[in-house]
Amino acid sequence: MTPKLQQAIASAQALSSSELLELLGVIVEQLRGTQVVPSIQKTANVCGGDARIRNTRIPVWVLVQARALGCTDADILQNYPMLSLADLANAWAYAAQNSVEVERAIRENDAA
Repeated sequence: MTPKLQQAIASAQALSSSELLELLGVIVEQLRGTQVVPSIQKTANVCGGDARIRNTRIPVWVLVQARALGCTDADILQNYPMLSLADLANAWAYAAQNSVEVERAIRENDAA
């Protein structure tokens, strides 16, 4: 964590609930239209470089494929207890923004 981020967090801790909501709105507006999806990582030589849930070896394409096969979010969370509902929301957002990439990964892994 950068010193700048640490300072921002310390400042945010002093805000009221309504001020935090206003700050969140500003942050959301700044991120609108970007491809940033929290907790999704891509690292060479980890999961073949495919997008994955932060600090895990669970690729986004695996979750998307599970959903396509009929698994609910609850099913996925039961099978991957280290994941949170927020992780799944981030995976779905990433998949929506990067559908060609995710579909390619599914095809490549189905063929393997």
